[in-house]
Amino acid sequence: MGETSFVQVSDRSTNRTLDPPVVRRRNQCTTSYRYRGCVASGQASKDVSKIHTQNYELQLLSSFQTHEFVTRKTMPELYELVNNYHPAVVWSDGADDVADWYWNSTVFLAWLFNESPVKDTVVVNDRWGLGTSCHHGSFYTCKDRYNPGVLQPHKWENCMTLDKRSWGYRRKAPVTDYLTINVVISELASTISCGGNILINAGPTHDGRIPAIMEERLRQLGWWLGVNGQAVYESKPWTHQNDSLTPGVWYTQKEGTVYGIVLTWPPGDVLVLGSVLPTPSTHISMLGYQGALQMFCDNGKGAGVCIYVKQNLNSEKTDTKVEKQTEPALSSDDPRFNSREVLI
Repeated sequence: MGETSFVQVSDRSTNRTLDPPVVRRRNQCTTSYRYRGCVASGQASKDVSKIHTQNYELQLLSSFQTHEFVTRKTMPELYELVNNYHPAVVWSDGADDVADWYWNSTVFLAWLFNESPVKDTVVVNDRWGLGTSCHHGSFYTCKDRYNPGVLQPHKWENCMTLDKRSWGYRRKAPVTDYLTINVVISELASTISCGGNILINAGPTHDGRIPAIMEERLRQLGWWLGVNGQAVYESKPWTHQNDSLTPGVWYTQKEGTVYGIVLTWPPGDVLVLGSVLPTPSTHISMLGYQGALQMFCDNGKGAGVCIYVKQNLNSEKTDTKVEKQTEPALSSDDPRFNSREVLI
């Protein structure tokens, strides 16, 4: 199938009180209030965009008694996207104003999974009409920023934004409206520990540039993953999702190894883990850290294991599992290192 492609489709228009929608070009994502999407149509133009916006608003005014918006825009674009670009994911959005029959969702999905060129590989989300969210789909998104914090029986996704208030770009947004890297890593850790995917949105400017503060967050996350990624990529939920004694510790596992993502440095350099029961063959290390780790169990709290880590403020600090991974020295208050992984 070649390079994995991702398609997001939307059926909502912008609110009239806001600026007109930006012209959507091939493979360009645009975002505004109640509307977001990537449309891979080379024929999109400003006039056509206005017509489709007006058509959708007419559907609203007519209580969805006509199907012009669906038959002339939504369905043709969906089939074009799948047939021309062979996506691995079709991510639908904005369909919860009316039931799925209005959007012809079941007809499209039946074709997608039985006859389309990606029928054996494609997956879809759950936003295909009123009442379908959190009930029907290859994976559930339920609502924006959905993060249940516990293991779910069905595959799910946390779709979140770096801007707390918008999926798009806000020129006048104060810096306090953007998530800190600590919060982003915390969302990532709790999501993957509970078996979820995570979708992190960065709203571009009108000409496709990523704002500097969003770029900073993405680079910080990439830097953190460069050290701790083996606890994230291809990992699975463990028996316990978070620790029974110490808050802010989330677990994953991969190939017989358990990873503990520790979001704050433990007081007194002693990490107490109540969900870990060590055996004589248990080995503990820290990703990106080559210092020695002492493990002991007599802590008076009924915990499974206590780990003593000598924190050297003049050297590198990250998560656990050594594996000869090193990193540049950073100051002790650098936010990228407020979380660490303990490899058990």
